[in-house]
Amino acid sequence: MPNKYLTVNVYERALERIREVYREGRRVVVMASGGKDSTVVMNLALIVAREFDRLPLQVVTRDEEVMFPGTYEYLERAAQNTDIEFHWQYSEHAVVNICSRTSPFWWTFDSECEDKWLRRPPSFAEAVPELFLDNQVAHSRFEPVEGAANAVLNGVRAAESRNRRLSIYVSKGFRTKVGGDKGSKAIQCRPIFDWKDSDVWKAIRDFKWDYNRAYDTMYRLHVPRQKMRIGPPTMNSAAVDLLAMARAAWPKWFDMLCVRLDGVRQVALFGRRAVQAERRLGETWEECFTRCCIKEAPDWIAERCESYIHVKRKSHALHSKSAFPDAVDCQICNHNQSWKRMCKALYMGDPHGMSDSLLPDLDPHMLRPAVKVKA
Repeated sequence: MPNKYLTVNVYERALERIREVYREGRRVVVMASGGKDSTVVMNLALIVAREFDRLPLQVVTRDEEVMFPGTYEYLERAAQNTDIEFHWQYSEHAVVNICSRTSPFWWTFDSECEDKWLRRPPSFAEAVPELFLDNQVAHSRFEPVEGAANAVLNGVRAAESRNRRLSIYVSKGFRTKVGGDKGSKAIQCRPIFDWKDSDVWKAIRDFKWDYNRAYDTMYRLHVPRQKMRIGPPTMNSAAVDLLAMARAAWPKWFDMLCVRLDGVRQVALFGRRAVQAERRLGETWEECFTRCCIKEAPDWIAERCESYIHVKRKSHALHSKSAFPDAVDCQICNHNQSWKRMCKALYMGDPHGMSDSLLPDLDPHMLRPAVKVKA
């Protein structure tokens, strides 16, 4: 999709989008993660809230326990702003651990290992029963204005990934209706969806907005601007590259993280090789998949891969009489079009089915006890 250039700057366009939401009379809630994008959205929303005399601004953050040092220090500074009504929420919810095949999930503020927590929520934080982020801004928690659903502002930008750009293209605008449980529906708004990284940092510099100082540390350690991410560092393979940086930047924090989560130290030392299958000399990708993802894999991965193979072969047979390709992609199959791709996608089990919609989401509670590896 080609870029569409505007006749006004993105700063003015973002303010006008937020003004549009306020004119509709909606209750506005900002989701703050501590990252640069939500920082910009929060400050833009403050500008508009002052214009409409709608202070204090409602801001919600979900405490993920394991974040780069500097993140929660910044959020606590934001919470002290008298123009903000800050809702600091936390829950015992499952997060993906891409660093381990035997422990693919970990639980924030896990009651079973309280002595290993990296930190504790601040005294004003609120424990909430909702496990899903969308439901934490439910109508039961933030009563909407009569006749108008709440508007939740977030920092999603098209420049961050192809999937985010496509989602914005499909919704045909900066807003979309989403929601989980009954009563939690809200209008999700992305006022800075067309901003680039340079726009974000220019706004923070020009207006002298406070921000997460973890970015300064990443900059000093030569992390490319497009790879600077604030979030739980074990969510996906993209975050793996930052663990080596974190080991050098915050050694005490990193040692605590290694005690808290399995596999982190190995990934920091060996990078992506620690979470990818290694094909042996003379081995086909099909043989590699059978060995790494079935025979030598934990039970949950082996069962998941065997089920997926059956579906994949059946799907491939509908349009081809040849065997499923080893390394060269089948041009008709959707997703994981060869044994090579399947091996790379499913080595860690892909518990949320990100590589193919044919893979169902895995219930984290099925794997909360220790997982035994096949002999």
